[in-house]
Amino acid sequence: IKQRVEVYLPYVREAGAGTIEAPVLDIGCGRGEWLELLNDNGLAASGVDLNRISAAHCRERGLVVAEADGLDYLRGVETASIGALTAIHVIEHLPFRQLMSLLDEVLRVLKPAGVAIFETPNPENLIVGACNFWYDPTHQQPLPPEPMRFILDNRGFARVEILRLHPRTDMPPPTGASNELPAVVAERLYGPQDYTLIGYKP
Repeated sequence: IKQRVEVYLPYVREAGAGTIEAPVLDIGCGRGEWLELLNDNGLAASGVDLNRISAAHCRERGLVVAEADGLDYLRGVETASIGALTAIHVIEHLPFRQLMSLLDEVLRVLKPAGVAIFETPNPENLIVGACNFWYDPTHQQPLPPEPMRFILDNRGFARVEILRLHPRTDMPPPTGASNELPAVVAERLYGPQDYTLIGYKP
């Protein structure tokens, strides 16, 4: 997991986040691998998770983690006090109205030029969208990348980009075809299983 989330370190650093004045806040921190990686790199970070056992386990390992609902916790955070906010495999668990409220709160708590990072399953991969996504009964609905980019733009985030991640490597795609159809099919079956929305506070 730490290797998978290393990709976000440059975004945090480039935003000037991870200091005492501009800390990182991880919503839905789970077992705390991302928080550990941030700490290992000398970056100030804390987390929040609704799961009592996960939060306690993180605190036992010296991580700063609150046990709370992420949106409720954000509502108590001071405006423009966070340098980077991350939520890795969180937004797909939220009903649409709650997701909009979360985005608005994230934008509120970020410092100017602060970065928000949201990783979620990628339904452009048909295996993910049609099957694997639904393995978790707490998932609400798949969130296609381009509409989500539009939503972040609409809610006020700037420079929103999509980072597609984690293509399948366990099965080789078809080769030797005389037309482009197999390549298109291969992309839909073996392509990135996750994607990340990265946006900034103006």
